[in-house]
Amino acid sequence: MDYIHKGDKILNSFSFFTDRITKLDNAINYYKQALKDFIIKCDFLNYALLAEKIGDEYIKIGDNYNGLKYYNLSEKKYIELDVEKYSNLIINKIIPLYIEDNKITYIAKSYYNLAKITRDDNNHIKTVDYFENAIRYYQSEQSIEIKDCYKDYANYLLDYGNIDYALKYLDLIIQLYLNNNTASLYSYFVDDYILLYILSVWTKNDTVLAKRKIDEYCELAPRFINSQIHKFIVGLQEIIENNDLDSFIEHITNYDLIKKLKPREVKLLLIIKKNFNFENTVDLS
Repeated sequence: MDYIHKGDKILNSFSFFTDRITKLDNAINYYKQALKDFIIKCDFLNYALLAEKIGDEYIKIGDNYNGLKYYNLSEKKYIELDVEKYSNLIINKIIPLYIEDNKITYIAKSYYNLAKITRDDNNHIKTVDYFENAIRYYQSEQSIEIKDCYKDYANYLLDYGNIDYALKYLDLIIQLYLNNNTASLYSYFVDDYILLYILSVWTKNDTVLAKRKIDEYCELAPRFINSQIHKFIVGLQEIIENNDLDSFIEHITNYDLIKKLKPREVKLLLIIKKNFNFENTVDLS
């Protein structure tokens, strides 16, 4: 008889004198041994399924502490295994427990995990809802962990084509880094998000806002003035204002030789080219 069967037999046995709590206490050692065996055999899916089952049993008897403990073990393995269906279900079991205990940062992380799980599932409404909930809880705690959530959400919105809404979160990312005086927080990656922001603004034909934001970011981070990205966007701003196609092509080509353009940047540049009515075509691939 395997360990799970032994545990189940104890848990489901009929007795007038033994309550469910005692039965689970007696069965748990068998379940723990089964979990160890699954780890040894590298059978991580069955490990996760059993951990979730144990969590369910603890929740039934009102032991949220141990229930959450085993749910977390299960969640970790589901995410590692990239099992979307089970990950989604277990996180939705976990969130109410965090809400009950007012564990705000953990609630935010759970919604963030759900957003990352569903973003490639063509379920835009759910993904947006999960990102928005994650951000709401992160903001209520003023957690610095929000920066990764902002980045993923902004990138998701750009990929989905919602540039107007992406602008809000691109600017929040930039402001978070540039307004923070902690040196350890500053990262050169923020230049890339400044580029994404300015390119996104240009897709709206708003050269006035673009110029204002370039000046604002330079004031917040003087180091940015000497960066390749700053030279690129300042030069491109002038070219766009002059509607000069040849210079547009040359400027982008020269920049691409120095700092390879990323797919999102290329996509936005193509929109800019179309919106500013350049007559000729340009290959930005």
